[in-house]
Amino acid sequence: EWCAEYDEWGNLLNEENPHQLQQLIRLPGQQYDEESGLYYNRHRYYDPLQGRYITQDPIGLKGGWNFYQYPLNPVSGFDPLGLKVSFQGDESTQKTLKEAYKAVAETKFGHKITEELESSEHEYIFRGLRKGINQTCYDDTEYSFYIDIDNDHSSCVYQGKNKACAMKPTLLSVVLAHEMGHAKGMKDDGTDSMANVDKYENPFRKELGLPARMKY
Repeated sequence: EWCAEYDEWGNLLNEENPHQLQQLIRLPGQQYDEESGLYYNRHRYYDPLQGRYITQDPIGLKGGWNFYQYPLNPVSGFDPLGLKVSFQGDESTQKTLKEAYKAVAETKFGHKITEELESSEHEYIFRGLRKGINQTCYDDTEYSFYIDIDNDHSSCVYQGKNKACAMKPTLLSVVLAHEMGHAKGMKDDGTDSMANVDKYENPFRKELGLPARMKY
């Protein structure tokens, strides 16, 4: 019979241990070192009082510009489902982005994309626009999707054989699927800049029963 309560940074707040069990495991999966008061993570030690590691990240800049930081901020950036995707912004923005993300994940093709993001070594963030970023894009230096949820997205889509494509509204889930392609390394290049559209956006459109995008 043992239970404990921790704060966001892994500090032990309360513990019920009537049988004096030796419990060395800390969140998330860290091993408590009684002599130093630090948590052992195999590759380095974490200090819950400082909320950071005491040695540099062994993977260097691949883990971010701060070699000592604990991944993101556990106060504002948390993942209750254990996935590596988070949503930021006000309540309305998060709700809109979560619904669009869910719509992508519910399709066979889209589920494959979201599963790859969630199983990645990186944590991906979906958020609205901010100062300096005024249009939908993916930032590969931050692993962040900046999505303009207030814009009426539209694309020139297929209207039939020998017919010109026509501008039609684009679902936000389609916008996300397109940007996820960028996260997988696809660029808006190739013939008529359609490489990412052909590999990620149009297959997702097909599953939704939507006409293919014909122009970038």
